[in-house]
Amino acid sequence: MLLMKRTSIITIFLFLFIAGVITGGLFAQQPDAGSEEPGFGLQAQMFRNLSKATSELPKHLSSIQEYQFTPGDVYTLTFNPGLGSDGRPLSNVTYPVELQPDFTLDIPILGKIDVSGMTLQELKTFVSSQLKQKMILQYVDFRLTAPAQFQVFIYGGVLSPGYILANPLIRVIDSIALAGGLKPGATYRQITILRNGSPIILDVSRFYSNADFSVNPPLQPGDQIFVPQADVICDISGMIYYPGAYELVEGETLKDLLNFAGNFRPGAESDSIEIVRMNDQGQRRLIEVSIGEADSFIMMMGDAVRIASASENREMITFEGAFYGKPTSGTQPIAAPRQPLRFEVPWYPGISLLSVLDQLGGPTPYAKQSENYLLLKKTGEKISVDIKTLWEKRDLNLDIELEPGDFFLLPITTLKVNVIGEVSTPGSYDHMNGLTVADYIMLAGGFNPDTANPNGIYQLSKGGDRTKISLIDEVTPEATILVTKNALRSADRTMNDVFITLGWITTIAVTITTIITAYNALSGLW
Repeated sequence: MLLMKRTSIITIFLFLFIAGVITGGLFAQQPDAGSEEPGFGLQAQMFRNLSKATSELPKHLSSIQEYQFTPGDVYTLTFNPGLGSDGRPLSNVTYPVELQPDFTLDIPILGKIDVSGMTLQELKTFVSSQLKQKMILQYVDFRLTAPAQFQVFIYGGVLSPGYILANPLIRVIDSIALAGGLKPGATYRQITILRNGSPIILDVSRFYSNADFSVNPPLQPGDQIFVPQADVICDISGMIYYPGAYELVEGETLKDLLNFAGNFRPGAESDSIEIVRMNDQGQRRLIEVSIGEADSFIMMMGDAVRIASASENREMITFEGAFYGKPTSGTQPIAAPRQPLRFEVPWYPGISLLSVLDQLGGPTPYAKQSENYLLLKKTGEKISVDIKTLWEKRDLNLDIELEPGDFFLLPITTLKVNVIGEVSTPGSYDHMNGLTVADYIMLAGGFNPDTANPNGIYQLSKGGDRTKISLIDEVTPEATILVTKNALRSADRTMNDVFITLGWITTIAVTITTIITAYNALSGLW
């Protein structure tokens, strides 16, 4: 019983040890999902492997199934007849044989053999069977012992371009390692072999990702290898399984990049993918792409993709004032907002004042450009910027890199509404969105109760033309509201004035007549 218990305990520990070795070996190969170590991501693990690849030959050359016969190969024939005439064991007999340019081998006892169309295993089987038919042998072995050597020229994006000494067991990836590895920015997805005058384009990343041996073929005499620059190299970070730098070929999309990087980790903000892109002037701007647009969004050299967390509290920069609110192309007209706008712009490393202005369309014609200021979060300092020169001439010497929490104010010109005519206090009043004609008449003290005509309200154009408006109409900036006189009230007042005037005239006439009559009477007495 005690022995059985000890045996069980030993078995359990042995199982745990083996399980630990197996799982440790497996997980040792998995990238850390939380790691954002700089460098290439999963797709380009092979990039690092290129610098570490070796050209050591396999130990058992005779087991290579797809070896290509190459003139200059050295093969070794070994056999043993067994016992001699005196009954003693005989030593092995060994013959080296070299493959000739016509692809023939001159094998002792058998003569010349044409290896064209054979595999290495077929050749070994053929030689062994033919010798055994001709001799009584205890042992026969035929194997490749020294592959042919030749020179291959490799150039372009490798650290040590020039000739390398190769053999048919060396593949394309090994040749790059022998040339010192790839230079920064060199492609590993469009490596070109010039073979027999024809180019062969190889995406050697598929050798590692899909075990595709066709993209990593053995070298042949006369090969030339050219390593061009990569079309597109992008970086992806954040809530993605395999962050890092990835090479894309021309035309590949954000969806391809996400697939290379293992796609989103749980908790990723997948509906808004942030891409920082640099323009021709060296300025970076932020582009937000939805997952639905990912399969059509073409990636460009230098793009940096960031996958945010859905629960992440992003650091922001605030812009307020006279901005369009969206990029302007310059080819299509866009209305300039009449009220100041406020924007919270996500911060990313390298974001600058000009890059945000590009996002917001720049200053509008209503901007008070000389009154702007940038309030720096870190120091509390206020900086005035020559915004006109920065925007119109794109003078990068005036550009400023921004930090989280910075605030930029570009004041807007206050717009007015003029109210004239039959109101108590004619004048100019600040424009406010949503106010109606009635609101502005109230601001002007209301209608003149004696002369105003509430049904005679007009908006005047700059040319003086009248357009009738109602009290409930909303008023646009720079409008002029005219309240006209009440014609009937004016007519009544005019008639009253006439009657009053006639009354005075009659009174004066009667008075004059009375005075004359009195004068004449007095004159008669005299």
